[in-house]
Amino acid sequence: TAWLTVSACIDGKRRIIPLWLTRFGAAVALLYLLLVWIAGAPPLTVLSYGGLGLLLGGAVFLLCALISRGGMGMGDVRLFAVLGLFLGWQRMIAMLFFTVLSITVYGAVRLIQKKMDRHSTVPIGPFALIGMVLMTLLGN
Repeated sequence: TAWLTVSACIDGKRRIIPLWLTRFGAAVALLYLLLVWIAGAPPLTVLSYGGLGLLLGGAVFLLCALISRGGMGMGDVRLFAVLGLFLGWQRMIAMLFFTVLSITVYGAVRLIQKKMDRHSTVPIGPFALIGMVLMTLLGN
């Protein structure tokens, strides 16, 4: 959560998620998975947990980045791939739901207020943090 908070703050202010930050997050996630394996989890379970989460998080946002034609950057794709690696596919689904829900509510309110239009961009990092908090509180 601390790593995601730093990512969200940087993305919210500068509209970029630095590569060094996602690399650091990936290293921490891989270390976590290694520790889970050392603690006794079967290797196939650890690989499927992290691997499927990585694919889900990365693939969903890669598809969004391709469809948006530059509206979403590769930093967002990497951010969600790393989150998927750490969270696993099941918690990633819940987090994606809450992230997209929070973006939708924010966008609808801003459109009604006429403070943005359909072509406005929104930094994803802060909403990923909201999605993580909601997933943690309500995900089970």
